[in-house]
Amino acid sequence: MPGSFFESLPSGCDVYVLKSILHDWDDAASLQILQQVREATSATSKVLIVERIVNDREPSVIAAMSDLNMMVNTGGQERSIEHWRALTGAARFELARTIDIGFGWSVIEATRSPDEHSGT
Repeated sequence: MPGSFFESLPSGCDVYVLKSILHDWDDAASLQILQQVREATSATSKVLIVERIVNDREPSVIAAMSDLNMMVNTGGQERSIEHWRALTGAARFELARTIDIGFGWSVIEATRSPDEHSGT
């Protein structure tokens, strides 16, 4: 289905998978993408973000090189878990868990934070 994840996404899916998407973009653009995902999700939808999680204190060589590559080529970046928590929180998601899938990659599972007025 053609389209732009900056404009809209199909709604009502059980799971939304973003693999190697958000690291291409700076925080403002990543937040815009996540807000579009938020608009499309239902209260029970899950969001799976497949990206590298950078350890701020001791980043791996692979993560550091990928971070540099993203910065130079796309203006994006690799992020720490704290950075992911803040970014997804700004889009009104909560991090449910992370799963290390090897070779420096992780799955970050997020769910919708409840809306203030509707409870969903």
